Amino acid sequence: MASSVTDRARRRIDSLLESIQGLPLPLFLSKILSELAVAYTELEVIKSSISIENKDLVLEFIKAVRKGDEELIEASFKRLLTGFDVKNEDPWEHRKIWPTMLDYCEIKNGIMIAKGIRPEPNTRMIRGKLYHRALASIFFGTLPVEVPIRIPLEDPGYEDWKISGRIDLIVLDPKTVVEFKLTTRPETIEHYRMQTIAYLGALKAERAFIIATHPETFDVKVHRIDYNSADFGFCIEKAKRIIEIARLYRESEEVPQMAYGPEYSWECRKCPVKELCPLR
Repeated sequence: MASSVTDRARRRIDSLLESIQGLPLPLFLSKILSELAVAYTELEVIKSSISIENKDLVLEFIKAVRKGDEELIEASFKRLLTGFDVKNEDPWEHRKIWPTMLDYCEIKNGIMIAKGIRPEPNTRMIRGKLYHRALASIFFGTLPVEVPIRIPLEDPGYEDWKISGRIDLIVLDPKTVVEFKLTTRPETIEHYRMQTIAYLGALKAERAFIIATHPETFDVKVHRIDYNSADFGFCIEKAKRIIEIARLYRESEEVPQMAYGPEYSWECRKCPVKELCPLR
């Protein structure tokens, strides 16, 4: 995408050079400043440290606003809301396990990886992503936000796989992981334990705080998690089991005997692959 922005910038420069020939100095300067402002906006989108999975959607919205077309603005903004943080990477192709997978049913995640299935964006998901972006903007420039982590799986047969994700916030001295969750069930905050343990292991930090906020009442519940090497080892083993499920399902559409199902019954009710699950 960066190359397409560069090409667009070159075309804009050529167009600008043609349009400013013979202009009086005030108009010449005004035109130059206007073009610089546009270029700066696009560059800021590209190099933003607060990561955006689909920056093209941001540029599409900016373009719509510049045109002043209300229907185009509505359509582009809706696409931005539903797709700005949708991961386009194929976990199988990129050999990647997302930390959130460690807290959910490994059969579900293995089948989804094998079949290339992605969760459909819904209101809850979009609200949660916007909540994270708002908090990242508050802390950006003061503390490390949305810090990428990568945990290689070094055992034979898994060398090209890794656990890869982003930590919401890091507070230093002492090094502390902070994870934000927007949930109507703050009492289930423990459900996010494994992904947080993975972050602690990747960062070599000793403690983390999960801060859960109710989306309607804004009640807040905080849960502390301390690093535990046994738990971190469990994260690694679960990631490997998810990979094995994906491998076998791609070959034979079967699930290994050692696979574990969901810990919570509500996972089955909302599962996008429940029709394929051997436990149904």
